[in-house]
Amino acid sequence: MPGDVGFNKAAWQREDRKRNPGKYKDYAKRCRVKTTLRQRERRREHPEKLAEQNRRKDYKDLNKSRAYYREYSLRWIKEHPEYGKIRAAAYYARRRGAHFLQIPIEKVFEKTGPFCILCGEFIEIRQSELDHIIPLVKGGTGFLENLQVVHRKCNRIKGAA
Repeated sequence: MPGDVGFNKAAWQREDRKRNPGKYKDYAKRCRVKTTLRQRERRREHPEKLAEQNRRKDYKDLNKSRAYYREYSLRWIKEHPEYGKIRAAAYYARRRGAHFLQIPIEKVFEKTGPFCILCGEFIEIRQSELDHIIPLVKGGTGFLENLQVVHRKCNRIKGAA
């Protein structure tokens, strides 16, 4: 019985459905009818809200919606500069025909350790960059096996050699 210690509510409901199948079907039907009645009442009481919802759905003024979307996109890009760098890297990788994966720098740190591969000095995550062992220009990939952690300065000196 409900309320007993060790009572399994799901099992009880399954058994109850087997004993009284009509009870649950009627309940679901009543809920659907109540919902549709409430929706109709709201539509009658607040026609202006319904009109506003339909206006939002309409895309008759495409230039206005495009301008809004463009403004929203530019604002979002300014607020999230790190994603812009990722998107740019992915774009250039696709243009070269290379595969680009968004691998977190922490995974590469686990593989290589907290030292710059080029100069051997200790490196913090915020001072580091991911470097491709075989450059993308020369047919390298963006997979974990082809990545290493280096200082920004060391990466600029190395270039795509």
